[in-house]
Amino acid sequence: MHTDEIECEGSFICYEDNRKKYSVFGEDCPCQFQDEITSTQDFASDLNIEIAPNPTSDRLNITSDVMIVAITIIDVHGQVNLAKESQDDLITLNLEFLNQGIYIAKVSTDQGRIAKQFVKL
Repeated sequence: MHTDEIECEGSFICYEDNRKKYSVFGEDCPCQFQDEITSTQDFASDLNIEIAPNPTSDRLNITSDVMIVAITIIDVHGQVNLAKESQDDLITLNLEFLNQGIYIAKVSTDQGRIAKQFVKL
């Protein structure tokens, strides 16, 4: 089974399983689907974004040469664990609440998006 995530209408998060769209609240998704997690067409490979420390036990620092406008932390099951808006080039996230595992940090800037993998100890 393949699950993809789409973010639309502000902070409304939807998923698609086998071409059926649904929101995190079990409602029908009003959004037009795009394969955001697995697709690279909207991601900018030339963005200079760093996350550290990796692995981390409690805090994650995300730095960029350009303004970061949003960060989403997603687990390996596609569940959004944290979503934060920003207007800075340095963000520190408190991740003490996360379970140990592998996560993806989707970082949106004013010049594009990039996904970075990290490990929570």
